[in-house]
Amino acid sequence: AILVNMELLDGRLAEAEAKRLGIMKGGVLRIRDIVKDLLVFARNETTGAEKTDVNILIKKSADILRSQMKMSNVSLRLDLYPKPLIAKVNKNLFQQVMINLLQNAKDAIDGASRAGTVTVASTLLPDMRMRILISDDGPGIPEDIIDKIFDPFFTTKDVGKGTGLGLSVSRKIIEKMGGQIG
Repeated sequence: AILVNMELLDGRLAEAEAKRLGIMKGGVLRIRDIVKDLLVFARNETTGAEKTDVNILIKKSADILRSQMKMSNVSLRLDLYPKPLIAKVNKNLFQQVMINLLQNAKDAIDGASRAGTVTVASTLLPDMRMRILISDDGPGIPEDIIDKIFDPFFTTKDVGKGTGLGLSVSRKIIEKMGGQIG
């Protein structure tokens, strides 16, 4: 209801008020995402799984973040397996994981205050499992915190920039779908 009313106000306000409305909208969206992450984290199963080509979901996730990455001077490169990679997944939750991982990679480069590249590669392994690798040319994860990055509420981001739930929620989602993340 709050978001709908904010949308109705958008375009009807003077510049200063529109800017304040934008800040408020950002806060409401952040609250929505935190609550959604907490609910996913608290659930014991993922529902709605169906067979789908994960390469399509990777492309959709990349498209969602492509302009945001471009604005941060981060290029996004896809190196996807040339044939469909079919897996039984919840499409929305899988995309949530992909978007979170891509966002984290972008933030790592952006935090280094330089241009960079995020690469997503998918492949079919000889044992018929698939591997999706997301890499970036950011500064990397310091050795002293590498064991903590999947802990709930652990974050290296500034206050207001991250909740520390993204990686722990992502891990739980992928594991519930029968995969591994690490």
